[in-house]
Amino acid sequence: MGEHHHRHKKRKHEDHHSERKRHRHSEKKHKRHHSRHESKSSTSSANDLEELKRLAKLYNKKEEKKHDDASTTVSKTHSGGKQRAPMIPQTKEDYEKQRSVIRHEYDPETGRMRLVRGSGEILESLVSRDQHRQINKTATMTDGMTFQKHVNRGM
Repeated sequence: MGEHHHRHKKRKHEDHHSERKRHRHSEKKHKRHHSRHESKSSTSSANDLEELKRLAKLYNKKEEKKHDDASTTVSKTHSGGKQRAPMIPQTKEDYEKQRSVIRHEYDPETGRMRLVRGSGEILESLVSRDQHRQINKTATMTDGMTFQKHVNRGM
């Protein structure tokens, strides 16, 4: 008998929780809340998309030029070109100054914008679900552009 009583309490508890979930906010409020966020992200994502398209085209032009130059010229390092400056130890202040610089950089391999520290370290950035979807759409688009570039180059 005690077991039956325990199940009944559990069922009441579950019913109570499902009832609360249903009545959090009305459908109208949900749609209004959702549309506010969507309109805000669509304008910024459209600008981001245009910026990424521009960067991808610029990168593709540079790569084509670099590919053409590399096949026709001899390496400058072996033919007396500009030499590197010798490496010297950094002071702690110089290291901290370089490390504190964080910039957005276009990564041509993935087609995404990366946060890169001055020392070359790649940082992660926290994004919302909508931003994540937009990033994936953009990356898919740039993957397609890169694939087309390689297919066209092979012909």
